[in-house]
This record gives sequence, C-alpha cells and structure tokens, in this order.
Amino acid sequence: MMVGRRATAGNIKAAARYWPQADVRDFSDLPDGGWADKGSGAIYDPLISDPLFAPNPTKLASAFCVHDGGLVFLRRRGDATVETLQADRQRADREREQAEAAHAKFIARQPQVPLLLADLGERFDVTLREAARRILDSGGQIERGQFGELRVTVPAQLGTEPMLEQEQKRPLVNAAEVLIAARAVVLAELDRADGDRSARRQRLDQRLPDARPTIGGGI
Repeated sequence: MMVGRRATAGNIKAAARYWPQADVRDFSDLPDGGWADKGSGAIYDPLISDPLFAPNPTKLASAFCVHDGGLVFLRRRGDATVETLQADRQRADREREQAEAAHAKFIARQPQVPLLLADLGERFDVTLREAARRILDSGGQIERGQFGELRVTVPAQLGTEPMLEQEQKRPLVNAAEVLIAARAVVLAELDRADGDRSARRQRLDQRLPDARPTIGGGI
C-alpha cells in the first residue's frame, strides 16, 4: 500500500480542504489492487503519487484516509463498482470461451499437412532432387553405407583456394542434411535402381522426387 505522507494533524487538515476523509475499515482489497467500498461497492485506486500540493489536487484524487500512520489518497475508478467488475469479468469469460470454441471449430475443419524440413529455416528449403543434384554436380556420391545408412560424400577439396573451402562446402552440407532427413526415400530409390537397369541410366537426382522432405522423413 502506498502512503502519501505522514498523517499529522496539519496534513489531515490540509487534505480535508480538498477531499472527504474515509475510514480505511470501510474498504476491502480487490485482486487487481483496487479498493472496494463495502457499502456502495464503488471502486477506488490508491495513488502512488502525493496530490496534496499539486496545482489541481481535486482532479487527482477523490478521497483520502489514514492508514498505518500515513495518508492514503484514493481516486474513484469512474463508475466502476463491484457489480460492474463482476459483470465485466463474466462477459470477458464468455467472450473468451466463445473465441476458443470458434477457434476449435476452425481447426477441426482444416486438412492435415505435414511439417516440412524447410520450416526449420531457409537453408533447408530445397527439394530432394535439388539436394542430390548439388552433391552429384560437386563430384560427390550418394550411396548406401555398409551399415545400411545413407552415405553422402564429397571430394576432399572442392577448389584450389583453401580460404573459400568452407563457403563452397556449406550448401553441400545443407543438401546432405536434406537427403539424410528423407533417407528412407533416397535409400528406396537406390534399392530400386539396383534391380532396374533402365533406372540406372538416369542420375539419382533425376529419379528422386522434386519435393521438399517432411520433418518425419517423408515427402
């Protein structure tokens, strides 16, 4: 609770020139920090500032009271009462429930779509076909490893300028991550080509779907 100044006889007399003096026992605390008049239900807010010697004190406060040896200045909260506050809360609760119900209906009508790896960032915003093309065009390879994993390799050096090596490798690393995210699709195509001579006439990037992989590993 904010106390404006000590409740000396002089200060009380000065405050009484501008505002009626209320009894602090006539108020009850509200959850939002305001005070409710137990008789009328009117809402008041204790002031943090001290309006006693302000240029227009009567415009800043509506009443004052003595509490814990100090003056507390109160300002009426418009026409608000305990009843209007309760009605406002009930209306807000109804509006929130209606909004939540409307949103739930809206969500229920939406078709399900997979989350894409591209949703994690622009660097993953490439299709399987494009990712494979980057690796193969760099001289790299995409194959099944000895443990059944997807093995993506690139030449040990991509150019003759060591300072540029990391910059040249970055899009290939991103491409490899895209391929590995959809390893099941890539491995299935590698396995299919093992038993289909006509499929092997095309590079892997030409055979892979021109689609962005999902976070779950599909397309």
